[in-house]
Amino acid sequence: MANVAFSSCCSLLIAYLTYRGAKRCFLENQAIDGAAFFERFAVLFVPPMMRLMAAFFLISVLIVYGGMSWRDESPADVAWVSYVTSALGPVVIFAFYSMLGRSFQRLGAIVRVAKSAVSQ
Repeated sequence: MANVAFSSCCSLLIAYLTYRGAKRCFLENQAIDGAAFFERFAVLFVPPMMRLMAAFFLISVLIVYGGMSWRDESPADVAWVSYVTSALGPVVIFAFYSMLGRSFQRLGAIVRVAKSAVSQ
């Protein structure tokens, strides 16, 4: 029962982090020029997602093989595997939106430099 409660808390935390991350990206885009948010979001979404997918795949493989090494033990002894995989969700979402927010900040710097070069 504790695992269900923990997974539910992790799901709520993921929803909250997704909301805050998307809002942060939107505000960063508004600080740039407020144009083409969805297009920028879609383009800037891909690089951090690929990095996190590769990292999460490696971590998942390690967790699964770690859990399989204890497969002869009782299920209560390997319950940590489900706790770890549930806890990784919010960590991955936080890392993703942190990287995406920095991408929007870098894009803003590039746009400002380009606009100042054009105006001169």
